[in-house]
Amino acid sequence: MNSLLPDNYFRIQAEIDEMLGHVDYLPPEEQSRSRLLRVRKGLIHVLYEVLPPIDDPKKQELYYWLERVATLIGIETLDIQEKAEVKRV
Repeated sequence: MNSLLPDNYFRIQAEIDEMLGHVDYLPPEEQSRSRLLRVRKGLIHVLYEVLPPIDDPKKQELYYWLERVATLIGIETLDIQEKAEVKRV
């Protein structure tokens, strides 16, 4: 095991991979949207499950940053979906 990583690193990475999922194949036009949705799902999990029990004065600032990033990802995901629908028409 790599001594630079905490003992629980690989266990937590496996849990994250299981929660976010992985798609073996998507058409190229769907790959970005799929990744963005998975990233957004991870951010939402951090915002609502991981951060709340942490007692630290900087927690609120971190929450606001992650919330904004999740919002931008949501907007980008919608834009990608709209562009894909326009191409199909």
